[in-house]
Amino acid sequence: MKFKKESYDALVFDLDGTIVFNGYEIEANILEKLRQLDEKVKIIFASARPVRDMLPPLEDFPDNDLIGGNGSIVRMKQGIFPT
Repeated sequence: MKFKKESYDALVFDLDGTIVFNGYEIEANILEKLRQLDEKVKIIFASARPVRDMLPPLEDFPDNDLIGGNGSIVRMKQGIFPT
């Protein structure tokens, strides 16, 4: 995968139907690519799910920012904030 970090400040990935297909796990090949990207650029995960329900499939990314509840809640290192 060719990727130029200077092209992006961050990448945002939706969970369900984009990187999570069974509701609970990220497939191994997708997980590996996400890990590679996470070393190069900030990755943010978004979902209609509440933030607490986003955590299980994202256990490999505990410090990444999350946008949950269809954009109504943001979890960052500084805390959880309503939008």
